[in-house]
Amino acid sequence: MTDASGLIDPSLFPKQSNALGLEWAEEQARFSRSTGQRVAESVQGVHSAWSRLPEDYRAPEAGDLYRVMDPELGAALREQERFLDAARYLDDYVDEIGAVKQRLANLEVEAATFRARVRAANPGGVTTMQLQELVTVGQNQDLITRARQVFAVIDEAEQRCARRIKALDEQVAPVPWGLGPALTGRTGLFSSTGALSHMGSSSVAQFAPTRAILDGSASEVREWWDTLTPEQRAALVAAMPMMIGNLNGVPVKFRADANRINLATEINRLEAEKARIETELRIAAMASRFSSARGQYVPDLRLAMEVDRLQAAIDSYEQYRGLDTAQEQYDRNGLPVDPSRTTVELVAFDPTSSSIATYHGPYDENGDVPDWVDNVAVHVPGTTTRMDDFNEIDADVYNLYDAANRIKSAGSTAVFAWAGGEFPQNIPEAASASYSRDLGPKLRDFVHAIDVHPDSTLTAEAHSYGSAVLGIAESEGLRVDRVMYVAGAGLGNDNTSVQDFPYTKDVPHYTQMARRDGVVGLIQGADAGELGHGASALRDPEVTRLETGYLNAANPSEGDIESTGVFESHSSVYTKGSTAFNNIVGVITGTRVELYAKDEVLVAGGKLYNIDGIDAEGYEARYLDVE
Repeated sequence: MTDASGLIDPSLFPKQSNALGLEWAEEQARFSRSTGQRVAESVQGVHSAWSRLPEDYRAPEAGDLYRVMDPELGAALREQERFLDAARYLDDYVDEIGAVKQRLANLEVEAATFRARVRAANPGGVTTMQLQELVTVGQNQDLITRARQVFAVIDEAEQRCARRIKALDEQVAPVPWGLGPALTGRTGLFSSTGALSHMGSSSVAQFAPTRAILDGSASEVREWWDTLTPEQRAALVAAMPMMIGNLNGVPVKFRADANRINLATEINRLEAEKARIETELRIAAMASRFSSARGQYVPDLRLAMEVDRLQAAIDSYEQYRGLDTAQEQYDRNGLPVDPSRTTVELVAFDPTSSSIATYHGPYDENGDVPDWVDNVAVHVPGTTTRMDDFNEIDADVYNLYDAANRIKSAGSTAVFAWAGGEFPQNIPEAASASYSRDLGPKLRDFVHAIDVHPDSTLTAEAHSYGSAVLGIAESEGLRVDRVMYVAGAGLGNDNTSVQDFPYTKDVPHYTQMARRDGVVGLIQGADAGELGHGASALRDPEVTRLETGYLNAANPSEGDIESTGVFESHSSVYTKGSTAFNNIVGVITGTRVELYAKDEVLVAGGKLYNIDGIDAEGYEARYLDVE
């Protein structure tokens, strides 16, 4: 976008506003829509005529004869759906590009005017050095940034449309007579216009990772990555998004870039599957009109429920692409930066392995966690975690990130949320250690791949079943600076104490759990083969227990964590502003936490009474500086 001196030059823009013609896309959309309608109407006409034959024709083979048209009607309706989907995708593309086209035109004029003014003020030529000395360098950079944003919108719209159309099961016939490019997965949606630069696998084979690299450590992957040019990295992200988006050792920003593609692909897949089932339901309803059981049709409840499930997953994933409420981001001085975060940074996303991870924090010039970030934390959730319903977990983690960065004495903080595989979905499943055995080594590898500066602290924090996963990760060689178990199921199957952990046995460990926790409170220390999750962190002398306290630490009159109930208190420890929440933030930031207040046992009238420590007479909070 700039000349050799670094000065913006609109003539070098990769696309010009007057070349963003949309007539061909509009014509393709009209053609697809009308063709789909003609196909469906033609077959429906034949089917309707055929279905009237029973009134005049009866024979032993009549039933088979009449049924022969049913599959053809279904195929025609599915073909219509494909044409209509293609038209809808093109309509969306036209709307998106139309909205940004004027922005680009205005920017071209503004950039040309600015360029002419700078060149007029420097008749001897604008060298790179001179440009840096100009008072207008900020304006130049602002124009470049705005141009990149415009083209990012255009590229995303093009690629989204291309991916959605390629996801259709069959080719949609191109318009003849040169009205536009062929809408086929083989040629690429925008091949004839050059708008989409598609790089096939053969083009990246010469610098793609070898099997040895893929099977190697995160540090070996990073060594390979550092040998690539910016162009090669971008090509790999585009050509191999699933690999790059989930490869430990690739900087987190590039993983997020790749997973934006993976997210869009999964949404398209879900939408296509939902459309297929809806078509199946419509065909069944239509077929019933011509059957002897007409009027008795009842939709397949199983299929209807599946449609609802798919729509819920689509809605969840769409929130990753556009948050309902923008989220603050913070710089090295703890100040909010502009703009706020409006999308979720997915640093792992693989539906085939139920793997998802998000990142809250800044990037440096290499796409890593900046070396000025003082505290890095990784949160591991618990039972019922699913990648298509990760929103609430990510919202809790954002609250931790936001609260940590508001503690000015703590420095800056970045937080990951990680669910790198399948979690148990109910209490019976949660008794099994098989999930934690599988997830523990994956957590270790993910954490070790994070590029944390030697002067920064790294904290692993886990909730419920996630604590069992964290314990297995520790026994498998996890290296972190601090560990916190929140309402943890245990230290991990077969682990008897933190002294079992090779690299973390001497690092500070913290835990907290609501009194009378009805989810994991009764299974502490239970282990029977592959059932149970090892010793209890609450009873390990090497683990410091913290107080769960009040729902609003600033106003104890609103009640304590226990007041939410024996089951709800298991999760209400993440209530923003609560004592428990503040303790998690304190461990992550290495600041101050509140120690557990031991309960009191009183004898009155021959009966024993247990009084919560925070309700005991003369209770005073005791605090501890985190190591």
